[in-house]
Amino acid sequence: MGENISTVISELTTSVALPRLFPPTRLATSDQYGTVHQAQDPQTYSDIGKWTTDLGLTVRETRAGVQQLMTHPQRWADAADRMSTRIPIIRAQSLAPAQWEQNAEGIPRNHRLTWGYGTGTDTGLWGDDDDLKAVVVEHDLTHARFNNEDQIRAEGYRVRALEWETSYSIPEIEIDLLHLITSPRKYDQDQAAELLSLEVGDAVYFSGDWPIQLQGIQFVTGITETISGTGWALNLSIAEAPTVVGNVSPAVPARAWDSATYPWDDESRTWNAA
Repeated sequence: MGENISTVISELTTSVALPRLFPPTRLATSDQYGTVHQAQDPQTYSDIGKWTTDLGLTVRETRAGVQQLMTHPQRWADAADRMSTRIPIIRAQSLAPAQWEQNAEGIPRNHRLTWGYGTGTDTGLWGDDDDLKAVVVEHDLTHARFNNEDQIRAEGYRVRALEWETSYSIPEIEIDLLHLITSPRKYDQDQAAELLSLEVGDAVYFSGDWPIQLQGIQFVTGITETISGTGWALNLSIAEAPTVVGNVSPAVPARAWDSATYPWDDESRTWNAA
């Protein structure tokens, strides 16, 4: 009781038969992960879900084989900070066709989350507060204490968005990496370099040349590379920011002519500047 949840996750993801030479790296401040609120029976790896998925905490393994522990606020802050330096993926760099889908096709439900706070509990309802007939899904998270409630409240907005965000989206895009690498355009070459350093869980950016439903910050939920004798393709599974970290994305500034949603003579930034 009182143990930081990042420590619990580290213990559950480390084999007892091996020394903990490389424990998972904590990317957020310790208070964002919360602490154990109630005394727990001995935990095994089968309990990992209640300390990660149930609380909205993410464990990812990088290309280098390093495990990292991420929170919603930390992921959102990183994505927002990098928007000024990362270049958006322009639509011309993606191969057609792209398949549209709409995941939230049922009647949206309200979600009530209850978690430990101080010596007691706190609760929040995400959905339509005025609809007294709405189905309410209860999320009992009282095994965890969040005195810093940024993470758990972002999780409330995230679970709401999974049912209340009804616009169409593209779950996957394919990019011809070989074309970008061999392109004479510096924008394509720079994009190839960024894509090759991309990790699952990172943000990618879509500006004004994409349909309005896709514009903004998207998060990569899966990466598949296909190399053949004639090509090198990169498939990115993507999801909208509200359904990943519980935040609504701002507009992504254009870096190419076709990406602008306003007259270029209204642009105040220096051309070709970072």
